[in-house]
Amino acid sequence: MQSEAPKAPAVPLKSCLLLNVSQCDVSEHSSQFVVTVYNPLSHPVSHHVRVPVSGASYTVQDPTGKALTVQMVPIPQPVIEVPGRVSPATMVLVFLASDLPPLGFRSYFISQNSHTDHLEQLEQHVHPGEDVTFGNSVSATAT
Repeated sequence: MQSEAPKAPAVPLKSCLLLNVSQCDVSEHSSQFVVTVYNPLSHPVSHHVRVPVSGASYTVQDPTGKALTVQMVPIPQPVIEVPGRVSPATMVLVFLASDLPPLGFRSYFISQNSHTDHLEQLEQHVHPGEDVTFGNSVSATAT
């Protein structure tokens, strides 16, 4: 008797149709979820992905498991006050989806960090009206 290979659990595919008002039921109410980014063009592209969230700190992993750089950006007050918007999200998680294949997709695993993980991370929160300074670091190496 031949045994059957174990089946992977079914993962329902859900769409977020209200991203134009920073609203997505999946990302706002889940501590772990997958975002799939599709490239409909015939050449590779890179795009910043914006996901509305209700937590304070998240980790994003690319398809190889590599942790990506993320930024938490506050949702502007005029967007929060859009009539008909029903969302607990006050922040948007932003990450770069690099080199999306032509006519293809990549899936990114997103997980909310615990409170202790959040305290250990060095995060920058940008708030409207505050001054922000960006800089580069230079390391000298002997040749």
